Amino acid sequence: MIVAHLQERMDQRFKMVDKRFKAVDKRFDEVDKRFAQVDARFDRLSIKMDAGFRSMHDKLDKLTAVLQNLDNKSDHHFKILNEHDERLSDLETWRRTTRNIAG
Repeated sequence: MIVAHLQERMDQRFKMVDKRFKAVDKRFDEVDKRFAQVDARFDRLSIKMDAGFRSMHDKLDKLTAVLQNLDNKSDHHFKILNEHDERLSDLETWRRTTRNIAG
């Protein structure tokens, strides 16, 4: 009777352990399912963010081209303005010297 009783107790313990293992397996399955959902969400966000970054990069490239064009134009205009300023300075100097000579 003692062996049968021990066997019965051990069977009960194994059943309890099996029951706990099943509960743990169920929790792990739920965690795995949640991780799969999070991974899918991250994949969707990554695709959206990549598209957004590409769009921003394209816009920045266009803006850089516009700014470079404006920079080139402003350099050209400042060059013309400096030439005109030099001519005016030369004319003013010439006028002063001609007045002093004549005067």
